[in-house]
Amino acid sequence: MVAGAYRSVQTRIAELAAGADPTTRVPACPDWDIRALLSHLTGLAGDIADGNLAGYGGDRWTAKQVADRVDDDIDTLLLEWADHTGELDTILEHPHSAGMGGSFESATAGSQPIATLPGAVLGDAVIHEHDLRGALGDTNARNSSELLGALDGMIRGIRRGFPRAGIPTLRVVATDVGMEWLMGLDAPKAELRATAYELFRSVSGRRTRAEIAALSWEGDAEPFLDHLVWPFFSAPVNSLAEA
Repeated sequence: MVAGAYRSVQTRIAELAAGADPTTRVPACPDWDIRALLSHLTGLAGDIADGNLAGYGGDRWTAKQVADRVDDDIDTLLLEWADHTGELDTILEHPHSAGMGGSFESATAGSQPIATLPGAVLGDAVIHEHDLRGALGDTNARNSSELLGALDGMIRGIRRGFPRAGIPTLRVVATDVGMEWLMGLDAPKAELRATAYELFRSVSGRRTRAEIAALSWEGDAEPFLDHLVWPFFSAPVNSLAEA
């Protein structure tokens, strides 16, 4: 269930952050240190619990989450985040019956069905778990069930836009976990093969266009390179140089 997966990610992030220097910079989020990253995660949880979805994922929405907690330390942030978890459980499991309406407006992806909100919230948490791990030089949990679930949801979300945009069909294979996806309605014109972690970091905007092009491709990668990032994010200009 989404709520249980979110709690697992939250617990791992809390354990990592509790012993970290809050001023450590987060390369995947170059404007943030660890304290700011936690401020965003805490603020996002609070906004979802309060039904504040206008501009979801946008720069102003996110910046306010961080600015509102600029004086909070790590312990305070983790306590506030934990306080929102009970409300989030209901929303993540039953978004239609939690008074959230039928859709929400993302600043980057436009109008989205409310049924996609739980996956967006979980995906954001898993992405930032590994942003935090990257800042700390930690390579654990790269094949966690939560990461694999988030990867599946992201690729399915990206896939919905392929036929509408006239993008050829692509087969995507996670070589180390036996998962694969057919992105499109016809026979595939190309195949992308990589580990689940590399696919996850690619579709979540943590790999440059050139790094995605350098993965293992069969067929022409060019028609796909600008269409493989989850709509809430974009590919970075500079490499994170993650190990």
